This record gives sequence, structure tokens and C-alpha cells, in this order.
Amino acid sequence: MKNITVDLKREEDLYSKYNNNVSRDLIDYLISEARYTKGDIKVTINTNFDISNIDLLIKAGLQKMSNETRKIDIIHDMKQVMFLMIGVLFLIISSFIFYDVIKEIIVIAGWVAIWEVVDISLNVDSKTRASRKIIKRLMNSKIEINRVDYEKAN
Repeated sequence: MKNITVDLKREEDLYSKYNNNVSRDLIDYLISEARYTKGDIKVTINTNFDISNIDLLIKAGLQKMSNETRKIDIIHDMKQVMFLMIGVLFLIISSFIFYDVIKEIIVIAGWVAIWEVVDISLNVDSKTRASRKIIKRLMNSKIEINRVDYEKAN
């Protein structure tokens, strides 16, 4: 079991700068620490202030991040469909052109558009899927909150 420890010394470290949502930096830190972890994850929050729902705030932030990756996937899916349609359209158009140079340019443009679909599938989609998997594991992880007096520790 991987234990990710977070030291929240100030209440401002928990919240976003402009609203009362959990800090994006905190969520990014949790995701980066969990990225190469197999098995269960435990998150330990060490803090000197009393907020009873820190775990709910963190899970809400993770849910928001998961929703963002879903939106990114939808945009990539639309790009893939668009590039595929453009590629197929160019290949069909090239069969009606009799000038060899222009025909070859259109054929190449059609295949480039089709290969862009493959590139998005292999590179971009796999990264967002991996991030969503990590976020899901973090959402299912146990979050433990410890009260620590940082003033006495120094």
C-alpha cells in the first residue's frame, strides 16, 4: 500500500486562490504521487487547523478533475471523427482528379488526416485514460487526517 503524505501547514494551502474549492495544486500533487503506484493508496493529511470535511473536499476536487478528463475525451473523439471524415473525403476527391501532382497532394493530405486519428488514439487518449484511472483509485482511497502542531515541532 502506497502512503501519500500531505502537510497542510496553512489553511490557504487547501483552498484554491479564487474560490472555496480544493486547490488544483493539491490535486495535481496527489495524482503525480500516485502515478506509478500499484495496489491500494492511502492519503495522510497532516494539518494544524480544524476542518472536518477535508476528505470530502479532496474527493470533490478529484471528481471535478475526472469530469474534466471526460470532457477532454469528448473533444478528442470529435477531433478523431472530423479528421477521419476529412481524410476519407480527400481520398474520394483524389479519385476524380486527373492532374497527377494535385492528385498526389490530395491523397497525401487524406492519409495525413487519417493518421492524425491514429495519433490521437495512441498518444493523447491513453494519457487521459491513465489519468482518469489514477483519479478513480485516489477517489476510492482512504484519507486519514492527523492533527499536527507545527508550532511545537519547530
